[in-house]
Amino acid sequence: MLRVLMVVLAILWASSAPAQQAKPRPDGRADVVLRVDGLACPFCAYGLDQKLEGFQGIERVEVDLRGGRVLVELKPGATVGDEVFRKVIRESGFALRGIERPRRPAGERG
Repeated sequence: MLRVLMVVLAILWASSAPAQQAKPRPDGRADVVLRVDGLACPFCAYGLDQKLEGFQGIERVEVDLRGGRVLVELKPGATVGDEVFRKVIRESGFALRGIERPRRPAGERG
């Protein structure tokens, strides 16, 4: 029982941290901010977090329950298409309102 309580508290703590704004990183990583409707509890956030982190190319996922945002940090050089995010969000029972990607540094092609 104590173990379950500790897990729940850890999830609550982790999900309460606000997602960062999408911005280019000097090391070449890209952040993707997903605007998601229906994120109501830490268990929802945890489930979505686990599904997204299971995809190749995704380094880290951070969920902002209050803001309805999911910050996705990609591995260096990785790309994940919008269709992947749409599918995972839909299959998880949430509604995707939007996908924000950072601006690329001047002169960078993509």
